[in-house]
Amino acid sequence: MGSDTRAPGEPPRDTAGLSELDDYDAPTDPGWSGGSPPVGPANREPDTAAELPRNLRPRPRRNVPPWVIALVALLVVAISVTAIFSPQLAVRQGPTTPPGCQSGTPCQVATTYVADYTAGNYERMFSLVSDASKTRFSAPAILGGGYANAHDYIVNRTTLLLQQAEAYSLHGTIGAFHTQGNTATVAATVVMRTIRVGTITQILTIPLVREHGQWRVNWSPGLVFAQLDDPNDPTYQRLVHLYPLDGHRGRILDKSGNPLAEDAIVYVVGVVPGEIKDSNRLVTTLTHDLDLGSAELTGKYQGATPTDFIPVRTIPPGLYTQVSGDLTALGNDGVHVQTTAGRVYPYGSDTAAVTGYVGDVSQQDLLNDTGHYYEATDVIGRDGVEAWAEQMLRPAKGGELDIVARNSDGSYGNPAYSIARKSAADGDDVYTTIDTNLQERTIAHMRVYPRQSAEVALDPVTGGVLELVSNPMYDPNALALGATQDQLNSYAQEHAYVNLAVSDAGAVPIGSVFKVITLATALRAGIPTTQMWDCQATYQVPGEATLRREQGTGPTWKGHGEENEILALAESCDVVFWSISVTLNQKDPNLLPQMAKGFGFGTPTGIVGLPSESGGLVPDPDWFQRTQHANWSPTDAANLAIGQGFFLATPLQLAAAMAAVANNGQRMRPRLVTQIVAPGGTVVASYPPTVNGTLPLTADNLSTLQVAMLGPTMGAEGFAHGLFINFPIPVAGKTGTAQTADGLPPHSLFACYAPASLASGPAQTPRIAIGSVIFHSGLSLTYAAPIAKQMLIDYFNLPPNS
Repeated sequence: MGSDTRAPGEPPRDTAGLSELDDYDAPTDPGWSGGSPPVGPANREPDTAAELPRNLRPRPRRNVPPWVIALVALLVVAISVTAIFSPQLAVRQGPTTPPGCQSGTPCQVATTYVADYTAGNYERMFSLVSDASKTRFSAPAILGGGYANAHDYIVNRTTLLLQQAEAYSLHGTIGAFHTQGNTATVAATVVMRTIRVGTITQILTIPLVREHGQWRVNWSPGLVFAQLDDPNDPTYQRLVHLYPLDGHRGRILDKSGNPLAEDAIVYVVGVVPGEIKDSNRLVTTLTHDLDLGSAELTGKYQGATPTDFIPVRTIPPGLYTQVSGDLTALGNDGVHVQTTAGRVYPYGSDTAAVTGYVGDVSQQDLLNDTGHYYEATDVIGRDGVEAWAEQMLRPAKGGELDIVARNSDGSYGNPAYSIARKSAADGDDVYTTIDTNLQERTIAHMRVYPRQSAEVALDPVTGGVLELVSNPMYDPNALALGATQDQLNSYAQEHAYVNLAVSDAGAVPIGSVFKVITLATALRAGIPTTQMWDCQATYQVPGEATLRREQGTGPTWKGHGEENEILALAESCDVVFWSISVTLNQKDPNLLPQMAKGFGFGTPTGIVGLPSESGGLVPDPDWFQRTQHANWSPTDAANLAIGQGFFLATPLQLAAAMAAVANNGQRMRPRLVTQIVAPGGTVVASYPPTVNGTLPLTADNLSTLQVAMLGPTMGAEGFAHGLFINFPIPVAGKTGTAQTADGLPPHSLFACYAPASLASGPAQTPRIAIGSVIFHSGLSLTYAAPIAKQMLIDYFNLPPNS
């Protein structure tokens, strides 16, 4: 007997002669410009986030070391300059350009000036500035201590003004011009697009003077922002300052409206080094409560200014509640707690496979941001719904761009003018189908076993995802607020970043669960259920040199004898399904792979709410030729018939296939998200139930398959009968134990739906379909099937010992 040497996430390998292990010995933007009154210091920035209206509170930010902020800020400046100064943004002459704009005229010089200015060619722009301007802006009263000379002032102040506005593109047009002797004026419009205050339109009058026979521009800062040319500020001491306004990121909610992710108050635990009296006590307590290594903790504040507050970790409300007593006790020993806004996940790792997490914007994110939304201190969805709904969850940015006085120490003073203002707005809320109670209970059951595991439950009729669990999983609170080194090491070691419910790493052979597809293929191919097959102990696949033996049987076991395919499914007889596969393969080698694809295997489900998923793999003769450079053989058909060989499927695909059988052949698209709702309550997007396809079976075939699937759980000969005996709700399902790499335990799988309609009696509306996998664990009846049963008990609110 061959073996599949593929672990989760590894490429498939040739597995001729595989046998299923289930059997017998197993235990039971609009812009704004001008007009608004300036915002004064008293009503611009309250001291705490809680004082602000919800749509104006600061965005959640992680505690980032200053050197990181400085480095990223430099990157942003570089990116912003690149965006602003793209040659494509240079001025173009529109139809309003007056006639007579020939070379050497004031119009032509102004046109060139605006082109250089909007394209960021400041050196060339400076070459068009008049000597009179250069003399004027060499005055010490204007230069102050910040600029060396007129060149420095004109070039670099222009740069800084645009950076302060966070402008990412400029476009200019030239209008009418007027000449009188050696002076002239040219009308110009510069449209400036900014990140926070939208589009700013500056209506300019460019003054020119003839010097040495050439026209030159009389430059001043008012050619950037007109309000800077003010007789009350003759030495141009006023500054331009952007006051950002931020809304909240939208919430992610479960089916009952409970937040799975939301912006909330978080707690910054820090140390004032000069107040530490008992260092050993402080280190012992904080390392225990905050999961910090002692060197990691002390390294944060050693050598710092004694009176400074040094943040050591930001924690969510749940953890703060647990440790607040200890932190209060250390209040006289240098420990202080501050609050800020942050992204919080109330259920932590239990729902992380659904929510994902937010992380700091990276340099690559900034480079990829063609919409010019992100800034260096922003967060972005990194996984799960946070990533899938990033465009909708993120808040609309706002801000006020003001001209303000310069204080004597160089800081920003009171506003003099408001250039532009745009309100911020909260992001949209995302409503999911998740039953959080079910999710938490299932992952608690899974954690009993020290194995990787995943389970997905769907509503067969609507496609709603009732639970989507992957274990182990990271705590999104830690990744959003700042994980400790121990946490990062643990996540890497446990592969906790991988969502096994939907990813390539979770796509595995499904063992005897695939026999449902093999039976469906036999029914469609016209093999009658009256045909008898010999469930003996061994079987020789044509072309193979050795006998295959029914797994889990000893040398004296003789088999079950003659039985039809329905009883063979109940007893999970490999030999019968090997025999069926050979018969099907003789008819057409594509029959079995095509049926698997008809059940949705081999392609992504298209789940609504997750950014990516694996499509698994259905091998067929064409695939073998293309990838293995070999012909499809009866060996490959026999392997596929029991869900081994190269076949791979995710727990989500497993649940979706069961849901399709339950839903009378309709394959519903899995939906993790039902709707997106704006802060005011308007539904901006909805995701109703959608049919992905239909099982390629007649109504009679499907009815036979549904009855057959009662056999493994409800039939007296059923392999899982002992587990479901006297269960109060009829369950249709199939066990599976799939071989993996040599020396490693097999994967344990169980797939089912409930309530199932019995052969006699009224039809039942199915409410739940489950795909459960415990990786590298053992037999299905020991691991996956009991967990799925427990999930059914929880879902239907049954007594614990049902």
